[in-house]
Amino acid sequence: MSNLTRILLVLAVVIALAFGLASAKHAHREQPSRLDHLPINGSGYAGRDLSLTPTEQSVFGNARVVKRLYHFGRFPFVLMAIDGSRYRHAVHDPTYCFRGMGWEVAHRSPIPMEGGEACLLTLARDGKKRRVLYWFTNGATRHSSVVRYWIQTTLRRLTFGLSGPEPLFVVIQPAGDSAPPWHRVIHHFGPVHDL
Repeated sequence: MSNLTRILLVLAVVIALAFGLASAKHAHREQPSRLDHLPINGSGYAGRDLSLTPTEQSVFGNARVVKRLYHFGRFPFVLMAIDGSRYRHAVHDPTYCFRGMGWEVAHRSPIPMEGGEACLLTLARDGKKRRVLYWFTNGATRHSSVVRYWIQTTLRRLTFGLSGPEPLFVVIQPAGDSAPPWHRVIHHFGPVHDL
């Protein structure tokens, strides 16, 4: 190994250690989350917090999670929003979880919303169908790409938060047998715009 190679190797290790220390120091500072300000009740809707199941607790670990039953007009639905800044493995492709629960993805369709789009999944199991809406949001843009989420959150870590706020993962599922009117929820349900 040449002297230049050794110097470059030592320099790379020093840079990696410095970045690791700076990253760890930044991670220990508690950052506020948009989830902390997500309203429970408001004009035209009422909600209540739901407990996470033991399975959800094990999957989400230390991540910040809001799981809430909302009544928007006459349509009840469950909104789950996840901030993975304290536990990166909590946010992943939602189709893995649905498949793990025995659902098959029968159809995907994009639903336009302010700042981008959400994904409406049609799930099938035992002759039954269920629709679930999800998206990722950094407060300004909304999308349904897991890869784009990973890029956003990695860039945020590398820039120590200077690239923008932590993207959140949002899932809305029907709480009863009938699905809420998705377009109405996306455009008129106030808490969606606070995420």
